[in-house]
Amino acid sequence: PFQAGARPRYECWAPDPPYFYEPCFDWLDAWVTAAHAAGLWVVLAARGVLAAGGDDAHPQANVVRNEATRAQFFAMWRHVAAR
Repeated sequence: PFQAGARPRYECWAPDPPYFYEPCFDWLDAWVTAAHAAGLWVVLAARGVLAAGGDDAHPQANVVRNEATRAQFFAMWRHVAAR
């Protein structure tokens, strides 16, 4: 959750399905298009505090241990991959 106007530049998480902040596609599409035009492969990865056990203070909040967070993570990737 972010305060109005406080969203980190490349933070694409959204609180509602599909759990992806749609304006992120603007720069993501541009980067993928530029890489493709240069003959490069693109590998997308997700990094974050709630990924793979990275938040020791809230161990039940990450995608490994929390089923709801994991479901949101997978829904987000399905949405991005469908693009």
